[in-house]
Amino acid sequence: MEAVGRAKFILISPKKLKIMADSIRGKRVEDVLGVLPLMSKKGARLLFKVVKQATANALNIEGLKTKEEDLFIKNVRIDAGPSYKRLRIGSFGRGNRILKRTSHITVIVSDEK
Repeated sequence: MEAVGRAKFILISPKKLKIMADSIRGKRVEDVLGVLPLMSKKGARLLFKVVKQATANALNIEGLKTKEEDLFIKNVRIDAGPSYKRLRIGSFGRGNRILKRTSHITVIVSDEK
């Protein structure tokens, strides 16, 4: 049994999120929900919300008797979303481009390891 949690168009670069995603992949949901709030990164707070969402989706699937202790994080996928293009004043009156990168987060939890 699998359940999915998603967050799209999150205003943080995928490179920063992938570091956090590698630290939780394959672990128990109970352990991850205990560790992520203690980390001092913005990506940890965002991943916490998506893992919580995927866990709630797994517990609310009808006909299944699943507990939070039995769930594992099967897959965490961080994809690049669209980039917002902004201009900043540069030297000699020029404009420098700023790319504000966005991410899509997908977390899949499963009751089998």
